[in-house]
Amino acid sequence: MPASLQHPEAKGVALKYKAFGEGQERFAHQFFEIAEDGQTVVGKSLVAKESRFVDDIEHHGGELDWLARDRFVERFCKIQHHCVIVAKAFNEKIDSIMTLDDSTPRVSFIDCHVYYLTDDKRGQFSVIVEVSS
Repeated sequence: MPASLQHPEAKGVALKYKAFGEGQERFAHQFFEIAEDGQTVVGKSLVAKESRFVDDIEHHGGELDWLARDRFVERFCKIQHHCVIVAKAFNEKIDSIMTLDDSTPRVSFIDCHVYYLTDDKRGQFSVIVEVSS
């Protein structure tokens, strides 16, 4: 589901193109919501994630299949949301075991959102955005 800006003073976003991290499947970029002046960062630090492979997905007439990119981010967020639900149920079960030590670690997943961005060079594209920890 597309995200609206999270901070009430946010009027836009800024995405750092150079990834600060990469995993087996995704690149991680710094991502900020910005105020009306286009420079002041408002709200929490965010992380935008993009697939390492989405640009390899079918191209049509030299153009990236944006529907494929959207399907990727939608699928990722649905899976992540399901993980949040399962982790909550798991933690509730752990909490119900009276003989288990309170210091036993719990499981958590970060909520994610989809932001649709428009850039002069890249055109319109979508990214997965999470609150950084």
